[in-house]
Amino acid sequence: MNSTGGASGLRLLQAIAGSEHGGAEAFFVRFALALERAGVDQHILVRSGRPWAAALSDGGLQPVALPFGGWTDFTTRRAFAREIKTFSPHVVLTWMSRASHLCPTRVSGQTFTHVARLGGYYNLKYYRSCDQLIGNTEGIVRYLQDSGWPAADSRYIPNFVSAEPAPAVARSDLETPDRAPLVLALGRLHANKAFDLLLRALSELPETYAWIAGDGPLKAELQTLAQSLGVAERVRFLGWREDVAALLAAADVLVCPSRAEPLGNVVIEAWAHGAPVVAAAAAGPLSLITPGET
Repeated sequence: MNSTGGASGLRLLQAIAGSEHGGAEAFFVRFALALERAGVDQHILVRSGRPWAAALSDGGLQPVALPFGGWTDFTTRRAFAREIKTFSPHVVLTWMSRASHLCPTRVSGQTFTHVARLGGYYNLKYYRSCDQLIGNTEGIVRYLQDSGWPAADSRYIPNFVSAEPAPAVARSDLETPDRAPLVLALGRLHANKAFDLLLRALSELPETYAWIAGDGPLKAELQTLAQSLGVAERVRFLGWREDVAALLAAADVLVCPSRAEPLGNVVIEAWAHGAPVVAAAAAGPLSLITPGET
């Protein structure tokens, strides 16, 4: 960091609480590292104990860890204010509800624009102190404006993905026959992602294998369901993976079975790597996919 605002002249403070794993967190890392390469002077605040923070450090950033606890976490709010005062940003960009709510509304001697980025249809009571809101889908921006947020202060800025190719993961490494149809699913093991529906569909496709790359609270439940459906021998639970390009190169189809999906980064990632997609008709995939055509 430097006092002149880097090559762009902008000093940007970003703050994210975030989960240990997830699409929003992966995109945040991708975004912050892209800005670093572009010469933007950044200061990053993250929730303590987040494993993806290491990628920020590896990319030349020095994230500061804060508790980002509950809504009355005054420790984080005071520390947040100190970081703003020290860094003196032009813009504070907060990601999702917790960081946005805990951002101080005023810091003595500082003038900044507070912008929040939403990746879902969140309760706007947590964003009352913001000056501008960004939605990563047009549907989210419509929701903001329908909820009374001024059109002049809401913007649609979509996510982006990396299209850099990678050699395919060897199927033999995951005990998967080379000639078997192989579907790949990516995401947190959460009810919204509907991996239970994928397992039920797999029970009707007796030759197909599935790789599920992700982690989350439903792992044990999904493993038990796979056993009860008789598909466990054809399912590989891979845990959270960073080698998405290599997994896509090995698979025949990317499946996005989500019950609720505001955007669907996985759809964009699959297309970036030339993989076909089958998705449930959640809002995000519907905004991206023309059924029967794309």
